[in-house]
Amino acid sequence: MLENYTRNLLKNLTSKYFINFNFGANMKNNKDNKNNNENLEKAIYYYKKGVEVGNKGDVKKALEYFNKAIELNPFYRDAWFNKALALRILGRYEEARKCLIIGMSIERYSNNKNNKKSEDNGK
Repeated sequence: MLENYTRNLLKNLTSKYFINFNFGANMKNNKDNKNNNENLEKAIYYYKKGVEVGNKGDVKKALEYFNKAIELNPFYRDAWFNKALALRILGRYEEARKCLIIGMSIERYSNNKNNKKSEDNGK
């Protein structure tokens, strides 16, 4: 069922422009905040570069930038979504589908985590 859903999403993903969602990059909290902040800044930089070069037509270079952003922050949902778009444009549909599923999983995890915080604050 999820496989059919993501296939339909990819088929309907007709945008030829990369999107700068501008929601920021979710970073998993751990003890080393300085490294997290540096990685977050670098991930955002590579993500924005990917959007920029992708919208200028260099999809392969954009894919490289999205991969660097994801390498620095594997929980960067927006980078996963734009990586899926780049792969779809390049005709690499199965890889695009997998990236879309990862992005949706991160989004679902983030939403569940935020909902739990809201519930905890309401008590």
